[in-house]
Amino acid sequence: TGAAWSPVGDGGGGGATANQAIGSFGATFAGGGAVLTVGSKTYARVPFACTVTGWSVIVDTGTATVDVWRVASATTTLPTVSNEIAGTGHPAISTGNSVKAAGANWTSTAIAADDTIGFNVDAATGATWMQVVVECAKS
Repeated sequence: TGAAWSPVGDGGGGGATANQAIGSFGATFAGGGAVLTVGSKTYARVPFACTVTGWSVIVDTGTATVDVWRVASATTTLPTVSNEIAGTGHPAISTGNSVKAAGANWTSTAIAADDTIGFNVDAATGATWMQVVVECAKS
């Protein structure tokens, strides 16, 4: 299964106030016509500091759950499940093609400039393509 980091811009949304700059980062997973493989991972370095305000998931069909991991910018290793920040609020979709939610129930919402983020497919049924986007208020 291929996975690629997708810079998704600085669009609006999330829970930030009108005076805060909004940032976002995310990942796209593509199964090449096959159902996404559980355990597929991809990583991205976030170039700005921010506080997570929400997330969204889009799938072509089916259901999917993603875990989000983080390691500090000075760390030279990739994040793993022991670096989980999504807590009980994993980005997930169980009906329809698109869902958006607040970052409630995350164990950590603070992202420092140049932190490395990992995205891991925890579950997938029927979904052959998925995009997950994390929205945040820039510090």
